[in-house]
Amino acid sequence: MKYVCKYCGTEADSISSLTRWRGDCSYSPTGKHQPFEGSTDGGVVCKYCGTKADSISSLTCWRGDCSNSPTGKHQPYEGK
Repeated sequence: MKYVCKYCGTEADSISSLTRWRGDCSYSPTGKHQPFEGSTDGGVVCKYCGTKADSISSLTCWRGDCSNSPTGKHQPYEGK
């Protein structure tokens, strides 16, 4: 199983590897990687505007800004 940062899409084999050993996350409000708790099967969707992307990194890093988001960046929806 892969664990993915919900802000930048960085992948790791364990949560501890993602949160402790992968360095800082410039897209996260805390500056640290945060695990994504939803499913990435079939792509991801921004929870504020509905923009779709094939991966978290594509949504959060390459799709530009989100005018509906409080942070100004797309954030993946973690629900079903």
